[in-house]
Amino acid sequence: MFYATQAVLLTKGIETASHNGAITLFSEHFVKTEIFPREMSRMLSRALAARQMGDYDIELSISRETALQLWETSTTFI
Repeated sequence: MFYATQAVLLTKGIETASHNGAITLFSEHFVKTEIFPREMSRMLSRALAARQMGDYDIELSISRETALQLWETSTTFI
């Protein structure tokens, strides 16, 4: 989802290296202008939160159901 967002941003000549920057810029240039629905920004935010938990919470256990939901969200987003 991050790389897809970066690709969309590049269509307007916008570059960012951070996930938070990508979410902010995507919302500003594509959601607020109603090119994409608000839900897509929420999808990005939820995916980033899950990624950060997966990267930094060593005791995290993600259920199969949660993993499938995240996969479906990313598929829908892309």
